Amino acid sequence: MRLAGALAAAAIAAGCAGGASAGEDELRNYLEEEAARGFSGAVLVMSEGRRLVDQGYGLADRERRIPVQRDTVFELGSITKVFTAATVMRLAEEGRLRLDDRLPRFFRDVPRSKRSITVRQLLAHRSGLPEYPGYGDLVWISRGRSMRNALDLPLRFRPGTRTAYSNVGYTVLAAIVEVASGERFERAMRRRVFAPAGMSQTGFFGERLWPPERVAIGYEGLSVGARNAPDARRGVSWSFKGAGGVVGPTGDLERWAAAVWAGRIIRRASVPLLYRLAVGPPPPGRRPYAYAGGNAFGFNATVAELPDDQALVVVLSNSSPPGAARAEVIERRLVDLLRT
Repeated sequence: MRLAGALAAAAIAAGCAGGASAGEDELRNYLEEEAARGFSGAVLVMSEGRRLVDQGYGLADRERRIPVQRDTVFELGSITKVFTAATVMRLAEEGRLRLDDRLPRFFRDVPRSKRSITVRQLLAHRSGLPEYPGYGDLVWISRGRSMRNALDLPLRFRPGTRTAYSNVGYTVLAAIVEVASGERFERAMRRRVFAPAGMSQTGFFGERLWPPERVAIGYEGLSVGARNAPDARRGVSWSFKGAGGVVGPTGDLERWAAAVWAGRIIRRASVPLLYRLAVGPPPPGRRPYAYAGGNAFGFNATVAELPDDQALVVVLSNSSPPGAARAEVIERRLVDLLRT
């Protein structure tokens, strides 16, 4: 896999590049068309070690007319799950847990129907736990209540027999991270994922890591409070911790991709397993490892990694107006354009 070396050299390559190629023009023309239809967000496109697109479109704050910049931060939604999975696998490499450990190792009074659920099944969405717990992301609850709710919910199927997406399963993983590490979930993830990757501008709901003008406000979704932005949230509730609540810019997702393939987060030999569990089976041919996130507050985000092509596409958006494409649609089109 060559993505790590390519990404590490990308800034130098981009600085040495001359004018835009015909392919770059096509990428940029397409994005300008989407911006004219109402898309607002930040886009990063890299191929063969070169940064082809790295810019913002539209407005991060419509009221104050603040444009989206390269370093604007967005809610990342379920992209959080890949970071949670990496944290769990790092703890496994540290010997603090095993992927085949069952729930009773971490929690007391596990109902009989759920005692066979393993960490591996939670990572791969094969636990049988439901997708949503029955309350919204911003309902403020404790870890104890969240785990009681998760363990009391009826299973959709016998653990290990099927695959079905589960937000609840990743919140259970966040609790396992705390039990195994002895640290708050946010600290455990920051130490094992953000820090080794150099993701200094990635954080969590409610943090004051960024000046307000760098934080995108969500539109065309539910609005919460006077300012519908992640830094204005109370924090990451145990209603969805581990499944969402992470905030960051495109540049830190580039750093994530470089670090994970370079073996700075987990061993390089374990990276395919990370993606197979958290994202899905390895893509055939030149299809990308693609993972996305979104929420009810107007944000949608997606990452596509093509390590054998030294390519990366990141699209982060703070709106979904009628007639404009969502991030995952734009990402797929950009990947197609890279291949033409």
